[in-house]
Amino acid sequence: MSRVLLALLAALAPVALACNGDGAATDAGEEPLPAPPLDDGAAEANPPVTCGTDTCQPSTYEGVIALGACCTAQQTCGLDLSPLANVTTVPTTCTPLAQPGAASGDCPTYTTIDAGSGGIVFDGCCRPDNTCGVFVKLGALDFGCAAASDFVLDAGAAPSCGLDASPE
Repeated sequence: MSRVLLALLAALAPVALACNGDGAATDAGEEPLPAPPLDDGAAEANPPVTCGTDTCQPSTYEGVIALGACCTAQQTCGLDLSPLANVTTVPTTCTPLAQPGAASGDCPTYTTIDAGSGGIVFDGCCRPDNTCGVFVKLGALDFGCAAASDFVLDAGAAPSCGLDASPE
């Protein structure tokens, strides 16, 4: 299990447990506790939602952290990433999956500092509005070419891309 995932679990489930000699969690020094069931009420807590004419499904990060379905301002499907906000920079609004964009050398690549993995690299991309973004994959979740400022704390203003701004 990755250090990032362990940090996420520790931040989201503050339960007093001891560890036996091999690092397995125990309850007051007894036998190791079994892992909680993956769908421990998560389906009831995060039901599908309807955005326009689409039904949007909730998801999970690494199969462990429940992420609710939500509607973007444009009434498209997205995910609520707030359960990840304690451990990494994520948007505070509904975040759509598979956002369009293309790889671009005009756009910067960012490396975030992360104690668990040593850093996450976000490659630059050009968004349809001709501003730079970054390709974002969190586990199996692919957000496509998202705004860099949503996922990188010190990204600053998005540079322009895809346009020849030089005078002719």
